[in-house]
Amino acid sequence: MDKLKIIFTTIGVIVVLLAVLVVIGFLYSAIQTLFIAGIICLGVVIAFRLFVSREAKQIDTTPVHKELQKANRILDEYKRKLE
Repeated sequence: MDKLKIIFTTIGVIVVLLAVLVVIGFLYSAIQTLFIAGIICLGVVIAFRLFVSREAKQIDTTPVHKELQKANRILDEYKRKLE
């Protein structure tokens, strides 16, 4: 009976050690995947900063109503000159 108990204990220890190795392998592959994803994200951020300008695109910032007021003033000046 002692020999059988030793055999079962040895098999149990081997199974537990294999389970621990499986968990370590899973954690290692998860960390490796996160590391590779981080490197890819870092490359994307660097490429984005290289190819996109940092300053905001400046489109015509004068509002339309100011342009119309300016046009009205110019018309008024022409009317005064013609009178």
